[in-house]
Amino acid sequence: MIHGRAMVTDGQGGFRLEAIEVDPPQPGEVLVALRASGVCHTDYDSMRWGNTLIMGHEGAGVVAGVGEGVDGFVPGDHVLLNWAIP
Repeated sequence: MIHGRAMVTDGQGGFRLEAIEVDPPQPGEVLVALRASGVCHTDYDSMRWGNTLIMGHEGAGVVAGVGEGVDGFVPGDHVLLNWAIP
């Protein structure tokens, strides 16, 4: 288990910084240690969706681990995240 912190919405218009646990990367997955993340209109809107969500789906960071079968990324690579690009 990997420990970190995340900005989490409460689903009622507020948010808080929480300690989280993340599983190691599974086959085909890349684990990224975020160094920066923006909060866009989607994050802002999600604060009122009634669900608890981790904010910040666009960011930049460093590959912390890769799952089995991942090609093209190794720990230490600097990467950008964008939800719209598969």
